[in-house]
Amino acid sequence: MHLLQTDEALIDSGLNLDKENKERIGVIWASGIGGIETFYMAIKEYVLGDGTPRFSPFFIPKMIGDIAAGAISIKYGFMGQTSQQFQLVPHPPNSIIDAINYIRWGKADVFVTGGSEASINETWNWRL
Repeated sequence: MHLLQTDEALIDSGLNLDKENKERIGVIWASGIGGIETFYMAIKEYVLGDGTPRFSPFFIPKMIGDIAAGAISIKYGFMGQTSQQFQLVPHPPNSIIDAINYIRWGKADVFVTGGSEASINETWNWRL
């Protein structure tokens, strides 16, 4: 979701990324928690399997909560300040305020900022 939001925001912004100094473009992203679906599926496979705990080598990278800011920076080659904010409820206005302050302090020229969350899953009603 965060990459789609970023694609749309950059198109709407009218920025020509080929002409921008990517060392002066940062990312601040808000989320409450990361990787809930990954965790859910790993537990479900364990409970419904033969009892042997098997985890994908991608389990931890998929669980990392700050992967959104990193993924945005990597996709676009942004090399400025990058951080992830964790809050009980993702609150993009906090990210926006922080981005404004970094720009005011001369730490960056542009920030991609906002927030996303995807922690809604089906209930745990498996039959054992």
